[in-house]
Amino acid sequence: MKKKLFILFICLLFAFSCKRIQASPLVMVEAEGIVDGYVGEDVKGKIVELKLTDNNYYFEVEDYEEVSNWFPNIPKGLEATVISHLSDNIHVLFEGSPQEEKDEQIKVAVPDGYIIDPNSGESIGTLENSPNDKAVFQIRVKEPKAEYERESIVKGEVGKPLEPQYVYVQLTNATCEASMVGHIFPEHNGLTAKAIDVLSSNTIVIEYTGTPVEEDQSLIHTLLLDADLKIDQDLEVADREDVRFNIIKKSAPAKPDPDPIINPEPEPVTDTFVIPHTGIE
Repeated sequence: MKKKLFILFICLLFAFSCKRIQASPLVMVEAEGIVDGYVGEDVKGKIVELKLTDNNYYFEVEDYEEVSNWFPNIPKGLEATVISHLSDNIHVLFEGSPQEEKDEQIKVAVPDGYIIDPNSGESIGTLENSPNDKAVFQIRVKEPKAEYERESIVKGEVGKPLEPQYVYVQLTNATCEASMVGHIFPEHNGLTAKAIDVLSSNTIVIEYTGTPVEEDQSLIHTLLLDADLKIDQDLEVADREDVRFNIIKKSAPAKPDPDPIINPEPEPVTDTFVIPHTGIE
């Protein structure tokens, strides 16, 4: 009897000391699709397909269900929504306005409760993909630039106050802070350049005034500071041959020619006739 009780005790001890081991399912989730776009611009219609490698397992998800949390490295500003699904694959739509740059393979972690084992009818738990180049986020930052919008020749004369003249700078992939209007650029040759307006076309209007102090045929150089732009860098405007100064030195008035020397008319020559003397008076 004691032997039987000892054997029973050993069996119970073994049963409680062993943990139940659940084999990992053979099914895997794969992703395919490119989500590309630019920071700060709307991303629309980008679709990634999620597919189970064993079609006996199935997704339990609703169309138009928001699943952004399935993607651990989704760029900020994007949202993922299921737009269609079959038993073993779903299509996820990515849209929004990304707020960060990202160039990475897409990571997927389908939470517990969404992939079902057909045998038990229960969730298999969280299932992650093996990231690869078939599914990537490609969110980039467009390169900002500034260029002259039109021909602009600032004309004038040395020492003579300039009539207000204007230069136009067009921004691309960048916008101005409110501080841009009123910004005064470094003085050049006695001239002051001041940003007086930003047009709806993202064009900065720069007014030139002042009195030039010397002749100048140089190109106009313009540097926009990051403090006046909604980007973290200065922007140098690309030079153009038709955006330049044309400051000339006023020529002195020509001196009038001196009065010509007029020679007096010679007096007429009168021949004097001398009467010859014959000796006979």
